[in-house]
Amino acid sequence: MLEEEHGSKTSPNENIVLFKNKRKGIQGYITRIQNEVDSFVKQQLAALKNLEINVDNCPVILAILLRKLDPLCSREFQIISSREKKEPMLSNLISFLDERALALENATGGTPKVKFAPREPPATMKAVEDPGKPAPACILCKCAHKLFNCTKFKLMPASDRLQFVSEQKLCKICLNKHVKSCRYHFKCATCKQRHNSLIHVDEDPTPVSFETACTQVLLPTAQVKLIANNGTEVLVKALLDSGSQISFVTEELVKSLKMSPQPTKSKVLGIGNNMSNLNEYVQLKLHSVVKDYSISASCFILDRITTKLPQEKVDLSKLVLPPNISLADKDFYKPSEIHILIGADVFFQLLTNEPALPTTEPALPTTAPALPYAQGKPDNKRNAPAPTILNTHFGHVVAGNLPSAFVHNPVTLFCNTCNIELHNDIANLWKTESVSEVFPEKLSEHDTCEELFKSSFQLKNNQFVVDLPLKLPLDSINENLGDSFHLALKRFNDSENRLHKDPPLLQLYTNFIHEYLKLDHGSIIDINQYNFENDPVYFLPHHPVVRMDKKTSKCRTVFDASMKTNKKVSLNDLLLRALDEYIFVTDIRHMFRAINLNEKYRSLQNILWRDSPDKNVECIQLNTVTYGLKSSSYLATRCLVELAEQYSEQFPLAAFILKYQTYVDDVLGTAASLESLKEAKEQLCKLLNVGGFQLHKWSSNTVEVLQDIAAEKQYFDNIELQKDNLSLKTLGINYNVKLDTLNLASPNPATKVPETKREILSFISKFFDPLGLAGPIIVCAKVILQKLWQARINWDSTPDQELGKAWLEFYESLINMQPISIQRYVNMKDAVCVQLIGFADASSATAHGCCIYLRIVDSTGNVKVSLLCSKSRINPLNQSLTIPKLELNAALLLSKLTAKVYKTNHLNLT
Repeated sequence: MLEEEHGSKTSPNENIVLFKNKRKGIQGYITRIQNEVDSFVKQQLAALKNLEINVDNCPVILAILLRKLDPLCSREFQIISSREKKEPMLSNLISFLDERALALENATGGTPKVKFAPREPPATMKAVEDPGKPAPACILCKCAHKLFNCTKFKLMPASDRLQFVSEQKLCKICLNKHVKSCRYHFKCATCKQRHNSLIHVDEDPTPVSFETACTQVLLPTAQVKLIANNGTEVLVKALLDSGSQISFVTEELVKSLKMSPQPTKSKVLGIGNNMSNLNEYVQLKLHSVVKDYSISASCFILDRITTKLPQEKVDLSKLVLPPNISLADKDFYKPSEIHILIGADVFFQLLTNEPALPTTEPALPTTAPALPYAQGKPDNKRNAPAPTILNTHFGHVVAGNLPSAFVHNPVTLFCNTCNIELHNDIANLWKTESVSEVFPEKLSEHDTCEELFKSSFQLKNNQFVVDLPLKLPLDSINENLGDSFHLALKRFNDSENRLHKDPPLLQLYTNFIHEYLKLDHGSIIDINQYNFENDPVYFLPHHPVVRMDKKTSKCRTVFDASMKTNKKVSLNDLLLRALDEYIFVTDIRHMFRAINLNEKYRSLQNILWRDSPDKNVECIQLNTVTYGLKSSSYLATRCLVELAEQYSEQFPLAAFILKYQTYVDDVLGTAASLESLKEAKEQLCKLLNVGGFQLHKWSSNTVEVLQDIAAEKQYFDNIELQKDNLSLKTLGINYNVKLDTLNLASPNPATKVPETKREILSFISKFFDPLGLAGPIIVCAKVILQKLWQARINWDSTPDQELGKAWLEFYESLINMQPISIQRYVNMKDAVCVQLIGFADASSATAHGCCIYLRIVDSTGNVKVSLLCSKSRINPLNQSLTIPKLELNAALLLSKLTAKVYKTNHLNLT
């Protein structure tokens, strides 16, 4: 029949055995067919389908499976297929085997346990395995599974796994005990050697050695001069690398130049498709040391670029340099540190119109500069490729092959930028132009969440304890959820490998995990206490996210509760979705982690971690509400609302803030007088303490409010206060605390003018104006975006001249635009009339939109009108709408926006 996993490759005909009852032998064969088809074939086909391989129409797989059938079954399948007069498919074969096994089972009546004859079968015969016989015990944990499926074995460091296999004298391929050579021929997935992937141990990398006549490659280098901020001249060696799309500089050099890096968010792909994060860049001006020439370059910052170049010192006695050249790097033959890598974005601007001059034998005309090799060398090296002298604006550079016997050449760096988050950024841009709506017919899950929360939450010892809102009873979760451990372990190993390539990030993330455990938000447990067959268990993959521009919490983690298990189900699939209808805004420290999770649900929140690859992988059970689960936001905000409702009489001002002036963990409390604001602050602190929540990052436009707040809990320190640097970001918008204004400014200018479709879309997607305060500007950007899409050009192609000109004019005007400041506070004191006034309009050429103003008339008759918000939509391309229809669309947009604004602010309107 079919191959067993780590079993023999015998056919059913070889598995014949002498039974006392032949009918029982048939039953064993039937069971074998069912087990092979269900447990092996279907699993492997499902894995191939997950890789988006069309297995049903694959003739190769069908032919392989047909060869494993006995002649009778194979012949009968061929006869059935020929009757249908169409090509047989894999699904037909699986159905045929299921039907045949069922027919044989019904014909023989039941599935009695297989019993062997008391006498020993001949040596050439093998016994059918008893389907009721328990699986052999694991040699490590003594459970009913094989070693390669042992969870405890997989959590051991690779070196310990290898040591255990060696001590137990197990086969290093199949991890079983046997006397003869192993029948399996698979190799390690990492190093392709003949051993199991589970016992692969990474060794220290050794440099690659090439034994050819011409192995020393001299890379082009140049000495460049830079001017530090204090006026000091700095000379460094730069590598000219046309294989890199961008330029780099070492962090050491940036510090010596006393320059301030600019934040960025980019990724770089290197050799082997390895990806690294780039968080900062600087603008450098590179000066030639031999010519009156300079050029600007945007360089991304790395800890180190490459090894010393050249790798070995070049013997100049074997080279003859022409006297009429000016070397860009007079020490090109000495191994030196590389502090700058000049990529293709600058490299080709350095080239002159002079052609490259190859070097050959001295017999060539003397007009061509040459680097002849010393006399007495073997003839086979005289024909080897010679170095080339290339003239650049920095001077002449020498590059190419040099004869050198058996030298070691570390591989240099090739780079390519990658904007993998561009699609998400564009989607977020369009989302800001939509008016959020609530659909009552979809509230069933939310209502269920409410009922579960009210019946299960506890508030004891000043801390909330909540249940996870599951769609199914907890005791039936395991059979629906499936196995998540092996996928989470693979994700952890991949993440661990990436972290060890970035030591600073590894240290940040390790500190974060240690803090998580220190605060008792997670606990290290023995993974063997879980019964994976019955207990509801789920493992969350996790990875760090770094935001160096953040004042606090530069490193955070992302838990992925949407990872599918082997049953194609995730934990989020089994959680109820609730609508976040409670709105807040301040900064509550560790808001999610301040809420404990009921202990019986904690088995669904596990992560894997170890500080070093030479230690065992540990299981950390998360004790609190975890971000990444789709119910977490609801549970956290619902706890705040519960506080507000229970203590509304005792803390009325704080209850109002939690209900109407809070969004997730950001709180913006306002009041008409200083005394009211102080009272609201005190009530808010007391009320949140009841639930175990702590506030930090305090800021205010009134200094008196912060007098009793500890300095470490304030957003601005004394130095920042002295510099009047009082701008912060709240809900993605810059807010000046001192002036009490919302500030809108152009996105940070790109290192160069965006030209390609990818660059333009990436720049436009940085706009964030959820209130539509800069609506006319955003509309222009979206029109350009639409035209780019309509042009159907490639991602890295530039638009045509007309569209390119329109984009350049918009970009330049946007960069030169002064920041727009809008007063946050609209004074309605002494107002006798407060009105919402909306306008809607449409243009047949571009877009339609609306805006809403707040009109206030005070007791003296003074009138003040303030813009509240606006929304706009680009006209669709796929259908031609008349002016009346566009006007109706604008009116509909205005009606939705007005209803939303009125519902949000009706408590303050008259």
